[in-house]
Amino acid sequence: MKLQQTINEKLSIVLFLATFVLTLPLITAAQGKIAFSSYGTGRVDIYIMNADGTNQTNLTPNSGSDLRSSLSLDGSRIAFTSNRDGNYEIYVMNLNGSNLARLTNNVAYDDKPSWGRYGPPRDKEQCKNDGWMHFDFPRTFKNQGDCIQFVNTGE
Repeated sequence: MKLQQTINEKLSIVLFLATFVLTLPLITAAQGKIAFSSYGTGRVDIYIMNADGTNQTNLTPNSGSDLRSSLSLDGSRIAFTSNRDGNYEIYVMNLNGSNLARLTNNVAYDDKPSWGRYGPPRDKEQCKNDGWMHFDFPRTFKNQGDCIQFVNTGE
């Protein structure tokens, strides 16, 4: 009995550490918020808090595990993995937890959602306001000017 208790305690610690490492906090400068996963409720949930650590709010209080949050480029939405319906699927919600929607629905293990821009920037406006930092195809850009030069010349 004592051996089983020790194993359970060590497993809880390992799960907590693995969850922390696998779901490192994501910061959105636009909203001044940090999205993170925590095992504090006995299952993994997604939280949001101010950049100074105040106002920690559980956005996913349900019986499933919700993890691997990914903030949208504009900081208004969070994509994440959840098994709330019995199978790991990809969900998305607003930064405040509203407008929850399941994006995938199949028997496969859907995991690690990521926001990104596909394709090269099409105009100068996409390069402004740090937009240049979000492109990695056909190459990454050093700064806004480098991105605009690519739009103008294709190089």
